Amino acid sequence: MSSNQPNSRPYFRTPTISPDGQQIVFLYAASLWLAPTAGGNAERITAHQSGHSSPRWSPDGQQIAFSSWRAGPLDVYVLSLNGGETRRITAHRAGSTNEAWSADGEFIYFGSNREQQGYAIYRVAASGGTPVPWLSQPYEQISNLAPAPDGTTLAFSVVRDSWWRRGPNPYGGADLWLVSNAPDATDYRKISDYSGLNRWPMWNATGDGLFFVSDRDGIENIWFQPIGGPAEQITAFREGRLLWPSMSANGTTIVFERDFTIWQLDLASRVAAPIALRVSADTRATPVYVDTFNRANELALAPDGKKIAFVARGGIFADFADKETDKEQRQGVAFRVTNTPFREQAIDWAPHSRALAYTSDRHGDEEIYRYDFITRQETRLTNSDGPKHQPVHSPDGKWLAYTCGDDEIRLIELATNTDTPFIRAPRDYHTEYAWSPDSRWLAFTALDDQHFENVFVQRIGETSAHQITFLSNLNSYGLIWAPNGRFILFTTSQYRNEAQIARVDLQPPAPFFREAEFDRLFEQKEPKAEPKEPAPPATPPPDQPPAEPVVPASTASAAPVAIAEPTEPTEPAPSEPPAEPPAPAPEPAPEPGPAAPSGGIDIAFAGIVRRLRFLTPTQMNAGVESISPDSRDMIFRATVAGKSNLWTQPLDEARREQPPRQLTTSLGAKWAAQFAPDGKSFFYLDNGQVIARKFPTGDQTQLPIAAEVVIDFHQEKRQIFDECWRLLRDRFYDPTFRGLDWRAAHSQFAPLAAGAQTYGDLHLIISLMVGELRASHLGIGGGGGYDEHDGYIGLLFDAAEQARSGRLVVAAVVPDSPAALPVDGRTIAPGDELLAITGTEMTARVNIDTLLHRTAGRRVVLRMARPGSEPYELALRPIPAGPYDQLRYRSWVLTNKAYVDRVSGGRLGYVHIRRMDYDSYQQFLVDLDSENHSKSGVVVDLRFNPGGFISTFILDVLARRSVLLKTFRDRRPLDAGYASGNRVLNKPTILVINEGSHSNAEIMAESYRRLGLGKVVGRPSAGAVIGTYEYQLIDGTNFRLPRQKVATLEGEDLEGQGRKVDIEAELPLGEWARGIDRQLDAAVAALLAQIDSAAGEMSLQ
Repeated sequence: MSSNQPNSRPYFRTPTISPDGQQIVFLYAASLWLAPTAGGNAERITAHQSGHSSPRWSPDGQQIAFSSWRAGPLDVYVLSLNGGETRRITAHRAGSTNEAWSADGEFIYFGSNREQQGYAIYRVAASGGTPVPWLSQPYEQISNLAPAPDGTTLAFSVVRDSWWRRGPNPYGGADLWLVSNAPDATDYRKISDYSGLNRWPMWNATGDGLFFVSDRDGIENIWFQPIGGPAEQITAFREGRLLWPSMSANGTTIVFERDFTIWQLDLASRVAAPIALRVSADTRATPVYVDTFNRANELALAPDGKKIAFVARGGIFADFADKETDKEQRQGVAFRVTNTPFREQAIDWAPHSRALAYTSDRHGDEEIYRYDFITRQETRLTNSDGPKHQPVHSPDGKWLAYTCGDDEIRLIELATNTDTPFIRAPRDYHTEYAWSPDSRWLAFTALDDQHFENVFVQRIGETSAHQITFLSNLNSYGLIWAPNGRFILFTTSQYRNEAQIARVDLQPPAPFFREAEFDRLFEQKEPKAEPKEPAPPATPPPDQPPAEPVVPASTASAAPVAIAEPTEPTEPAPSEPPAEPPAPAPEPAPEPGPAAPSGGIDIAFAGIVRRLRFLTPTQMNAGVESISPDSRDMIFRATVAGKSNLWTQPLDEARREQPPRQLTTSLGAKWAAQFAPDGKSFFYLDNGQVIARKFPTGDQTQLPIAAEVVIDFHQEKRQIFDECWRLLRDRFYDPTFRGLDWRAAHSQFAPLAAGAQTYGDLHLIISLMVGELRASHLGIGGGGGYDEHDGYIGLLFDAAEQARSGRLVVAAVVPDSPAALPVDGRTIAPGDELLAITGTEMTARVNIDTLLHRTAGRRVVLRMARPGSEPYELALRPIPAGPYDQLRYRSWVLTNKAYVDRVSGGRLGYVHIRRMDYDSYQQFLVDLDSENHSKSGVVVDLRFNPGGFISTFILDVLARRSVLLKTFRDRRPLDAGYASGNRVLNKPTILVINEGSHSNAEIMAESYRRLGLGKVVGRPSAGAVIGTYEYQLIDGTNFRLPRQKVATLEGEDLEGQGRKVDIEAELPLGEWARGIDRQLDAAVAALLAQIDSAAGEMSLQ
């Protein structure tokens, strides 16, 4: 294959082989391709520009079923190889991944999370219709389905890890299971005995054994397991990956993905070899195109208030700050400052408003650049190892400070471009800092000796810093030095939603007297002198043109050449300077701002620890954004009732008691708020849109920015790939990269990234690269979301009856769902049949998902039939996926709670913690209701908990014990802590975990055991424990960065080591549907035994 990218190679993946073994279909460049198994030219068989996945041959070899994002969500389609229209089979917002054809070719199996209770298998007729739920168990992940040749049995995997993550991982692999091919089957059998990868089962031709992929010898290979016998290794690769195998129906050949191409394995000789494939280098997508962005990632208002700079899609632009005026010449596209396919960011205006500093990664690590709007020239200011961040000009324009790595602040003297080290400031991420108004000090955040993050200051020319805050908090950020120089504001928080804004007064504040203000009303003022009439200008002779007016420096700085009304197209980019640029202008003095104290800023360090106070309560989760030019007001961001908005609060002593006032009310995220120089308005970003608003009240205007960006995919993919690699190089929690040569990984995957033809392919390649680290909390993706307009009504149908007759007979109604609510005294009951939705009859070819498309919040009419009665109609209002997800979860929890109550004889309570987040913590407190408090003990369930950060909150509640009592007269005593507002359970508990307990849930399990709070029951946890952060890439997708190691006091790394249980108990598939939960049985038995034993000991005392 030829390629327009040097040192590139294609990535051929996810093959499927025809029943006779003669042809393959595989994925490349988001398309499906058909080729002979013997190799040769491949033919593209899909033309749609959307991505495709999961191709499968029909048993007759005439059709290909696959999944695609053609209509938005991932749905199943069928393509005929003999021509004809491609048919859409499913239509659901949750996504549907094609799994397999039925043995007779009449049906297609697919996987989906549409019922919000884990990944389940569904069956749908190949001609379309309403899918039938086939295999499921709440919150398990069932996939890789393979029907037996005779169609009577299904093989599948229960998956607990991403396919692209390399193993072995004994705590997060995949198990092989068998079950009869019926929706009501109960004969589930686990046939794998290896705790690791057992995935992609394939039946042999006789149906008495399975080929599959396993890493039980340390490397992914193909194995064969006779039903009822031991597994046998088939291939013997000693390196590389083996993924997505497919076997021909005649049992002769397996094809698979290996070394980023397609291989075939001849089962008779057991010889494997790559298939030589040739594909056209042509691409369906336009690799270079111009797009216009009206949203920004960053915003910076120039000090003169007349222009803005912003970042969009990694490029820097400038525009008029008063673009909302009716001046036609101010409308149109923004003025481009940078023009590279790389990432520029962290913009900062020079004090004179004629230059911008920023970072760019065009040479690898981020370096500091500066663009001069007068000369239209860009200057690279740094050229050294290590990433650079956050360039900030000093207010006097003499210095440019920036961070290098995570712990160093350096200064560039702009007159000479001399770069010198200044501060060493250890921090978990690159430090934040702020200049004093007199340019003599730098305030910055750093870790102190106790690993708390606090604020320090250091004077220019000195070599040591002074610590000025002494909080025991984890994070301090958002430093702003007040324009009057008298105080510093910053945001401080723990790792929770309780951020606060703190203020440090640098001198003891002077007292404020209202009486003095009143006395000033009677002061006599000197009369103002009358201005003299200016002399008229001299008139030039008739043959001499008027002299050019002299423009003061302050006026000249208000109209930089770069954003004047152009007579030519936009100015050249820094990489393309004009042939004869104007001579460099001297650095003009910055325009005067608010005056700092005369003689410069002095800090009274004595007693400064007592001059810190918090300005906002924890409930607001507030972060400071900007201080007004007169230092009398601040704008901050706060989250109240789940909505993030901008607020203001006075900072002067006279208005100290005034409460904060909300400035914005919209639902979108807001950031980058900054005052205009006169303090009468402010600018900010609202979901990326630039907004100008009067302060403190008044109209707001959206600035219609338009950033034209040339997107060159083949250049941008290089930037994305390299940035992901660098982020992990610099920030991955393990400096040894878990034994991986990270530079060699770059060399291995860079040619594949260069050969990627779509963003989807690029993300897969990056996933495979990070998968080599064998670590959790890694990945790339996100930025999208489900369509919340599709509706759920809450009816669960009898799957066996639906499979048999096609009738939609109600088996259950989800509690509190729309279908559970009575309408005119009538409710839907199990046994009722759905006949029609809003006039459309439910025939075999009608898909209920299509009828509920975009119905959330709208009226739909169901026509139902009850046995022995006339049909009836009910009008319902479907709900979107989010609320339905919560209903399904709460239904599962209440089922478990009733189960524990029954098997314990009413003696034990039950709570489940869904996630380790604030909402789940609040729900935990709600669930510890009076009923649970009346029990002898409580079962605490952490199964399927993906983690978060609030385990210590829950442990605190569980660990508290009564030590004092409070009593009102004639009332029973109660715990003193509870009477003071603290939740005290004061009961014995037991903890339940399983393989789906991740991260902070595992931390809680380990802490629970070490604190002696009780026993842990179930299965060892996932072994996925790293502190992680998210970073947004230039294309808007998110990249996860595992940065914090978590270890026991003895040094054991929790990553890759699932937390052990005291009592082992399985939860086999199929038993929950029959009303059996062995893990809860074991927990109940152990906790009752503990309670009874303690009671027996008490009786003997």
